[in-house]
Amino acid sequence: MLPNPPRKIRLAFVLGGLMALTAGCGTRHELETAADPGSLALDARGECLYVACEGARTVQAWDVRKRKTLAEAGVTAGPLRLFLERDNHTLRVLCRGGRQVLTLHGPDLKLLQTWNLPDGPAGWAYDPENRHGWVCSPDSNRVRPFIGNNALPVIEVGREPLDLLLEPNSVRLWVADNKSHALSVIHPDQGRVFKQVPVRMNPSRLRLMPGNGNLLVLCTGQDAYPAASVIQSVDRTYLSAGLSRTVALGTKDFIPGPFGKRLFAVGPRGLQVINLDTGQSKFVATGRDPQAVAVAPDGSKVYVSSRQDQAVFIHEVKELFR
Repeated sequence: MLPNPPRKIRLAFVLGGLMALTAGCGTRHELETAADPGSLALDARGECLYVACEGARTVQAWDVRKRKTLAEAGVTAGPLRLFLERDNHTLRVLCRGGRQVLTLHGPDLKLLQTWNLPDGPAGWAYDPENRHGWVCSPDSNRVRPFIGNNALPVIEVGREPLDLLLEPNSVRLWVADNKSHALSVIHPDQGRVFKQVPVRMNPSRLRLMPGNGNLLVLCTGQDAYPAASVIQSVDRTYLSAGLSRTVALGTKDFIPGPFGKRLFAVGPRGLQVINLDTGQSKFVATGRDPQAVAVAPDGSKVYVSSRQDQAVFIHEVKELFR
């Protein structure tokens, strides 16, 4: 069992004007983690928020309604990424520096399993019905499949895979190959890449639009000239990249709203809100050095982790448009 060092956790409830860089005002709640929060995972009820704190090497579980911590667990070296499974209790913690995947039970964060890997994990996908999972590593340019606790033959993909996404019904597995500027498409049952889909430069994050819609990919574009970050749409039927929407240079994470009308992205300029109907975009001030974003299941709140402020900021969505 990994150590669970005690830490002093504080909570601040901040009310006041929420400064927008272009428009909007409102209230802001702030969960002070007393650490450096990065990756976030919110449960399907919108009640429990899991926060990975890389420097402190901990994962925290927060009751966001009562605004208090429920548990904290020690982990190994990051960068850390969190993935909450569909059962709403199984939390995967990818510890890239420690070359481990930890399985914790939520919300008490009891350690259930530790997988030691030969390379650092960056992305995760899992099919609970078949107990079939995949983990990718930019260290080896490989995807490592498994069934249960049994490893399957590795799959060679493009250069520097950073993220995975499994389509509904396990039809296809998508891989964001950051340095190949493409997405690898894998048939899960065949265990091989059957298609490479070119996208804009430096794909790093994959999301699926609500309602079984198009695939979205964040392309950070640091290798482009001039450098430019976009979120690009990919047609899953025709396996081709389509339109893209410009986001702030250096955007680190994004997520579509639950009704498919907005995109929320975070980067050096703060929280960016994109209206998908009109194409309009606005920036809202949030914590400094934002790392990750999550959205409530009903679309009412947006959560942003702020490394420099050692806090998670909770924005009321309806307040962003006043």
